[in-house]
Amino acid sequence: MLWSMMSQREFAGAEAIRAFAAKEIFGDRVTFTPLRAVDRHGDITVHARTDGTYDKTGLPDPLILSLYYQPPG
Repeated sequence: MLWSMMSQREFAGAEAIRAFAAKEIFGDRVTFTPLRAVDRHGDITVHARTDGTYDKTGLPDPLILSLYYQPPG
């Protein structure tokens, strides 16, 4: 399961996540440069500088996103 804060959408299943990533991550050549990672009771938050060839109109520069991971288990 993947929740995209950028688009406020949820993607379930490998095929849906793959299609989202192909269009909105790899297609726009999005890059993430990790700035820091925090372990919060087993959940991981990564703050990353974000860049790419997407439309940046109205976005802050630099754009810092917080990426949330919940490891299995």
